[in-house]
Amino acid sequence: MNISTYAQEITKQIHENPLLPVTEFENKISRNDFVEISAWVLKNYGRTTCHKFLLKFNDTFTNLNLNELRKCVQLIDNDILGLDVLTAFYFFFTDINSADFFEELNIPQKIYGKYIGNHYHDNPFNKKLLESFGLEPDTIFSLQNVWKKQVA
Repeated sequence: MNISTYAQEITKQIHENPLLPVTEFENKISRNDFVEISAWVLKNYGRTTCHKFLLKFNDTFTNLNLNELRKCVQLIDNDILGLDVLTAFYFFFTDINSADFFEELNIPQKIYGKYIGNHYHDNPFNKKLLESFGLEPDTIFSLQNVWKKQVA
């Protein structure tokens, strides 16, 4: 599988039709390929595109275990913007906001530290982004309460 080509196809579909299900991609992607695709998107696209990607695949992404997330961070390869976007995703859309979690992933404190203590769930831009995908209230609630599932 050509990771960059596949990632570009996925992000193109998300931009063109954010409400279209991504099951055609999910059924073809192994967990390992998904980690690599996620890292490629985080490293090569801007904040909004990355967040759209992670929101579209929110269930798959939030079900990655710590080792898979560490691999994703390693593949981002110290790209400050990619690590910042990943960190912001957790602070904006989940309850994962503990320094310990980001330390476990080897994300530097200078990246996650600026988000600690801020409450982003009520941010109008973030709410609008969630709504743009037509996510059901249950899905949004689950995403915003992913903390226990992610660290278990």
